[in-house]
Amino acid sequence: MTTILLPVFQPDDSLVEIILPLIQDSHCEIIIVDDGSSNQSNQFLTQLTKKYSQIEVLRHAIHMGKGQSLKTGINHYLINTENKTEGIVTIGDYHHFQVQDIQKFITVFQEHPQSLVLGSQKGDLKIPLSAKVANKTATFLFSLVSGTQLVDSPVGLNGLPNGLLTDLLYSTESGKDFELDILLRAARQKVRFIEVPVTVSESGQKAEMYFNSFRDSFKMFFVFLRFSLVSIFTALIDYLIFSILFFFTSSILPSLVISRLLSGTFQFVMGKRWVFKSQENKVAELVKYVILVFVLMLFSYSLISFFVLYLKFNPYITKLIVDSSIYLFSFLAQKTIVFSSKPQIDKTNWDDYYNSPYITSFISRKFTTDLLLKLIKRYHPTPIEHICELGGGNSFIFESINRNYPQARYTVIDNNQRSLDLFLTHNQNHSECVLVNDDALDIKNDIPAADLVFSIGLIEHFSDEGTAKVIAEHFKMTKKGTIVIITFPTPTFLYRNARAVIEFLGLWRFPDERPLSQEEVFDAIKPHGEILKFMINWPILFTQGIYVVRAS
Repeated sequence: MTTILLPVFQPDDSLVEIILPLIQDSHCEIIIVDDGSSNQSNQFLTQLTKKYSQIEVLRHAIHMGKGQSLKTGINHYLINTENKTEGIVTIGDYHHFQVQDIQKFITVFQEHPQSLVLGSQKGDLKIPLSAKVANKTATFLFSLVSGTQLVDSPVGLNGLPNGLLTDLLYSTESGKDFELDILLRAARQKVRFIEVPVTVSESGQKAEMYFNSFRDSFKMFFVFLRFSLVSIFTALIDYLIFSILFFFTSSILPSLVISRLLSGTFQFVMGKRWVFKSQENKVAELVKYVILVFVLMLFSYSLISFFVLYLKFNPYITKLIVDSSIYLFSFLAQKTIVFSSKPQIDKTNWDDYYNSPYITSFISRKFTTDLLLKLIKRYHPTPIEHICELGGGNSFIFESINRNYPQARYTVIDNNQRSLDLFLTHNQNHSECVLVNDDALDIKNDIPAADLVFSIGLIEHFSDEGTAKVIAEHFKMTKKGTIVIITFPTPTFLYRNARAVIEFLGLWRFPDERPLSQEEVFDAIKPHGEILKFMINWPILFTQGIYVVRAS
């Protein structure tokens, strides 16, 4: 018998199609971790546990992320499973896999219970070149850092041996980075890696986003790039100071100590604040960093002295060679020992964003506002009495709309109280505004139907099922024959490259944003009305697709 661990958020009926064959044919026990889903989902899962004794459901009161869900399930397994199985098979997202592949994967894991078994992609799925390059780079970097070679990127299907589970609970990661920590801890314990090809049932843009999730979870790819940039400047500072001091003193040790002290100070500050973004105690990290610098300095001094004093090598060339040889070790030591990276979460911290939005956002907002007003005037020329903005807390477009439609009632629906408070602060004199704290996924408040419903950059912060639900909520709020406008980031060449740059710089603040293809949004909108126009807002850096729809 095998134990299956499934982290879920807002599960649907397709979950049953996956777990029933695993219970009936493969005789598996199922641990489901409900990561803060709605009450309706809770009821759905409760019914499953009543019907099937092999299913056990654990619940988070709030959405805590995939990594924390896996740790919750692992902890429960270690404490409560009397007759432990060979380990745990984790299924990252049940929508991505076929039952037959999962059953074959389980068989391989049962045959190799001491190994870390990983699912990897097979089949004819067309993966964009950018995704292939990102994945190959990530797997290559992992092999350099860990000494373990991966053939392809993991796809979220893992077989975790019992011997690895306790160590995983010590991980400080709670988001997608937890899966990276699984690989690193397994490599550190010299656990054998086995890759099993599985088919990922995705297509088009969804496939690209899914495979990029390895790059997203394997944050070290971008961390390493930032580390490399800081290291270049650190090396230049170190080499320049060393060369100047050695030129005047002809003494290796004091030149090395002073140059390393000054360059090390620069590297510590940049490493903590920009590279690893650590939130841990500064003093403790400084102590660990000083110890690391001291150890590396002794190692560097020993090698340079040996080559310069005994083998008569050029000291300047020797220093370059020695420092290059310990470069990767320094990176790994700082990542895993000195700095504890800030735990990654799966949802955007909207309080943080509203308190400190991007400084350039006023430019993109100007373009978006002008464009939306043109679309409203063109496709909704009749008088408008009631406007509803979903996700409109701290709305940047309200003032412009209010100037053009001063008599219209304006309803804002948002579940972030901070954004609603900011809206109220900026618009205290507008009695026609109604602020509603509600979830766009399932609006509970009784709100009169509007003449115009729109959202700006809302629907991309959900899963594909969630996106469809939020789109449907737009049309529930709208009178028949009136207009719905929906904007969303779309994966153009400009968007992908702009986002890659921002992620590299460590400034990306929307971990749950997924650029949506025109086709995905079209399929979700089509049952609800007549599509009048689709366009792309090109002038803004993160290009937005826009649908204008007449509600049926």
